[in-house]
Amino acid sequence: MYRYVGHYVEPVRRSGELPPLVGRTRPGTTAQTGIIREGEEKTLEVAIEELPEEALGAPEEPAQAPTSRLGVQVEPAPPGADGEQGILVSGVQPGSAAARAGVQPGDLLLRLGATTLTDVEQFRQLVDELPAGEPVPVLIRREGTPLFLTLTLPE
Repeated sequence: MYRYVGHYVEPVRRSGELPPLVGRTRPGTTAQTGIIREGEEKTLEVAIEELPEEALGAPEEPAQAPTSRLGVQVEPAPPGADGEQGILVSGVQPGSAAARAGVQPGDLLLRLGATTLTDVEQFRQLVDELPAGEPVPVLIRREGTPLFLTLTLPE
């Protein structure tokens, strides 16, 4: 798979390389993406959009007080079986930047932008430094599956 960037082609060698590319693309834009399907090269136009509000589902528990500008309440996560560190999401404020991006209670936040998350204080500091109105890729683990989301703080 590869992605066209102007006249430049950016190769994607592993599936894990694609979500950060999407995360760096502003919602509302269209990206040309090349794929190989059944041995044949094809070019697809892919619309990059925010996750619709209805796809977020109803909150499973009452909203808790957010501990960050993103509208999430977080706590230290126990280390994973593979030693993976992260920050556990214990609550998401409805309508917040995190809720709009699809973050849910129980998600493990692994990376914010290009930074691997190691503790709650580091997370809070990174969130405080996030620019408003700019998309930021976030890597989470939900039920054992890695997932990239894009957060955008309101201006």
